[in-house]
Amino acid sequence: PAKIQTNSCPTYYLSTVPAYGRDGRYSVAVTMLSQIGNVEAARHTVQAISDLNPDYVLMVGIAGGVPGRVGLGDVVVATEIFYYELAKRYREGLQRRHRVYPVDPLLLDRAQNYNDTTWQNLVSIERPDGKATEVPEVAFGPVAAGEKVVADSGFVSALIESSPKLTGIEME
Repeated sequence: PAKIQTNSCPTYYLSTVPAYGRDGRYSVAVTMLSQIGNVEAARHTVQAISDLNPDYVLMVGIAGGVPGRVGLGDVVVATEIFYYELAKRYREGLQRRHRVYPVDPLLLDRAQNYNDTTWQNLVSIERPDGKATEVPEVAFGPVAAGEKVVADSGFVSALIESSPKLTGIEME
């Protein structure tokens, strides 16, 4: 990939990937957040849109998979984004005000109909749990997003109760 720097931050890495219906390829720019969180993700996204004027923006990162629905190392593709942070605080506790954001239907369709599995053979990193490396699978479903790294199974259960088909939890 080619590395480009603009007069602003961040640095972008440019390449192309094969695609259907687009002269056989997409031009792709990748950047990395310098800090975690939704504000940082939004700042980088706005800057990338200003610098590059893309047709699409994809948020790619590491999410926690919902146990029993996805395996360690699997790829999760969001069918919708379930934002769980909005709430009204009362003396007795929080009243949750979840919001659901749709994903782009064309990109979702392309992901659901992508038949080339050669990418799976490129994943050769050993699993952190020491188990044998397995071929990653792709899971489609809602992805929860918020400001927290979630390590509380009770909170995961509450998210699943609010979004029964939840497949992953992301913090950006």
